[in-house]
Amino acid sequence: MSKRPFETVVAVSSFLPVIFYYLNKVNEWGYVFQGCKVCGKDFLARSRHYELCSDDCRKEQAVAAKREFDERAKGDRLEQLDEAAYYYWYNRLRKLRKEKAAEKTAAFKAAFDDFRKEAVRRNGEVKRGETKLTDFANWLIKQQDEADRLMSEVCPKLD
Repeated sequence: MSKRPFETVVAVSSFLPVIFYYLNKVNEWGYVFQGCKVCGKDFLARSRHYELCSDDCRKEQAVAAKREFDERAKGDRLEQLDEAAYYYWYNRLRKLRKEKAAEKTAAFKAAFDDFRKEAVRRNGEVKRGETKLTDFANWLIKQQDEADRLMSEVCPKLD
């Protein structure tokens, strides 16, 4: 059984020996000192890749990143159209889930998933300049009509 040996550090007139000793130990253990990108606190990290000191800072950074994306996308017509169509389908799916009709919800969800895959593909085409924004907008309107048609077939009383 190998235990770590008991170690003692004696500091008589200065804390410098203690500081140097523990700096050496931190280096020996492979840790590095980092400054948190969010709160600015110094912390010990396992590698230079760790930039955040805690889960709270990770959550705060995620919220800030979402806010920044929303600000960038606010003026982007492509993102506005895509988000509006997504929520159009999503809200209808939520209505079905509230009705607790599993087989009807599953059928609509499958169509919703197909819509999302195609929307992502077409969104990429618009970003790359392969398709015009107006063509994408027209396709999204047709897809909203398709969502309405599916809703009326699946659950006529919710339409």
